[in-house]
Amino acid sequence: MKQNSNQTKEILIFSHIPKTAGSTIRQIIDKQYHKKAITRHQKINTLTEAQLEQLEAIYGHCRFGIHKVLSKPFKYITMLRDPIERIISTYYYAKRRPQNRMHQSATKYDFKEFIEHELSQGNPAFENHQTRFVSGEKNPDLEKAFENIHEFYSVVGIMEMFDESIFLMKEFLDWEDISYVKENVTSKRPKQDDLPKDTMMLLKEKNQLDIKLYNYAKQKLVEDINGLTRKSKQELEAYKRQNKREG
Repeated sequence: MKQNSNQTKEILIFSHIPKTAGSTIRQIIDKQYHKKAITRHQKINTLTEAQLEQLEAIYGHCRFGIHKVLSKPFKYITMLRDPIERIISTYYYAKRRPQNRMHQSATKYDFKEFIEHELSQGNPAFENHQTRFVSGEKNPDLEKAFENIHEFYSVVGIMEMFDESIFLMKEFLDWEDISYVKENVTSKRPKQDDLPKDTMMLLKEKNQLDIKLYNYAKQKLVEDINGLTRKSKQELEAYKRQNKREG
């Protein structure tokens, strides 16, 4: 574990967008910082001044903006996922988790009916939710999300490029052990081509901002990878091979 100097290090804020491998990322974060110096975002307002002073990392389903309660420097990371894949995963995850707040709806309806029901109810999780998280705005603001990425985010990872994303976090955040075991993986779910085409079209229509944000972040991630040193690129390839064997 790193012995971070709290006088010089910025507080890491992991803004965990639901269904973007957050449990696995938290597992990695837990190995980088002192246990007592990590808190979930829900507890931030309950910490004493002394606890805030020792804080090294915050994580949870928090949108951009939680840093406003901090008096110390900070930096954000997050992980994005193909917007349609994230929504499909949300349905099948809710379906098999009785404690999930959408479980009753997911078990009552098939996928098409579920999506139409949740959209009709104005559930924000199904309409540009990733842009909402990164922009920090109740009404998702794509330009604000772009600005935040450049000004406040050390890394915006891409779930479909998970190893590359984690490796960049290691490089940019000076992490050490980034080995992991996949957690909360939703298995036995259909592919997009197996689901109703009109529902897929509806989701794409309702998530145009998220699609643009995802493509933008993916391009930036690729550029950052291309900018790595030759040695780092070799280490990345070795990391990917190792995880492929273990997976």
